[in-house]
This record gives sequence, C-alpha cells and structure tokens, in this order.
Amino acid sequence: MPDIQTSPPSPPASVEALGLRGSLFLAALLQAQQQRIPVAPTHAAALQVMDALQTQMLIQVPWPADRWTIRPDAQDTPIEGLQWAFTWTTHDPTHLLTAVEEQLQDWAGDAEFAVQRRALWDELARWESELFLEQQLLKHRFDARWARDIGFVFASAPGLPIARWRYCCWAAVRQGGVTSILWTGLASMRSAGGKHHVFEEGSKPGSAGLSVH
Repeated sequence: MPDIQTSPPSPPASVEALGLRGSLFLAALLQAQQQRIPVAPTHAAALQVMDALQTQMLIQVPWPADRWTIRPDAQDTPIEGLQWAFTWTTHDPTHLLTAVEEQLQDWAGDAEFAVQRRALWDELARWESELFLEQQLLKHRFDARWARDIGFVFASAPGLPIARWRYCCWAAVRQGGVTSILWTGLASMRSAGGKHHVFEEGSKPGSAGLSVH
C-alpha cells in the first residue's frame, strides 16, 4: 500500500484568510507594539492571543523557554514583556496593521460573521471581567490569581453585559470577604478558605454574586 503523503500546514495566504478571531488578535498584537499598550486585558489572555497567532503560523514564540538566547529579529510586547518574532511573510509588516484593520471594518456588519462576533464578544467580556475581578481581589487583600476561576462561572450567565459582570465581581468579592472574616477570621483572607468564600458567594443563584441574570 503506497504511503499517503500529507502536506505540511501552511500560514494563511491573505489577511482575509486569517478569519475574524485571527485578524482581531493580530491587530491587538500590532497595536500593542505601535502604541505601547497591553496586548490583552490580562497576562493570561495575552498568552492566549499569542498562542493563537502561533498556531496560525503568523509568529513564533520561544515557549516553553521564556526567551530566545539569540534571535536578532525578536520583539517584546511593551507591557507584558513576551518575546515573539514574525514568521508570516505575506504582507509587509509596516503596512500590515492597516490591512488588518480594513478587513475588520469590512466584516463589521457582515451577517455571515454574526455567530463568530458573538463568540469573540463573550471571550473578550470574560477577559475584561477577569481583569476587574483581579483588581477587586487585590483591593480586598485576596490573591489576584483567584480571578482565573471566573471561567467556571462565566458560562452560567451567557450574554450578561460587561457592566453587570463588573458589578457581580465587586459584589462577590465584597460579600465573600465579609463571610470569610465572620467565619474564619482575617487571616483566611490570604488562604484557600478566603477563595472558597468569594466564589461561594459569587455562585449563589439569585444573589448579587456572579450568577446573577
């Protein structure tokens, strides 16, 4: 039986071939470099953006290493300090951001992308909510890393506006903090017990927590 030859994956042939998510993520990376702003609301989200771009063969990253020892063409994201390098040669990098933004404008009102736009909105809303939750946790002297758990409750309220999510995050941290102090004392605010109380309050149906509809 003859061997079946499979073609190696290849990068997109055009900006249009990037798709909505790939175009948005590439624009975010390029704007970050140009304007010295974060790639995404949180560090974890920035890693997801760059991982998606690497999967599409638009960039290379040194992962699992933190950095390349020698890579003359490497760049660093201005805020996160994540190293990366272009591998996509379809467009001149100096004009690429303009081309991507124009493509996104073309897709803005296209009904064909309605489902994809909604999925992207939900993804971006979760990242924004996670950032706000991080800020609230720090303000109340909790561990900011607990904000990553928002993914477990985000799916329980699809379509909830970001403003509502911000309120829910604020209410959950506040109520969780009070409950933690009452039940286990101030020391628990830096422990796993504090985390439990925050998300216990945040997941109560009908409460002011994260699952409010």
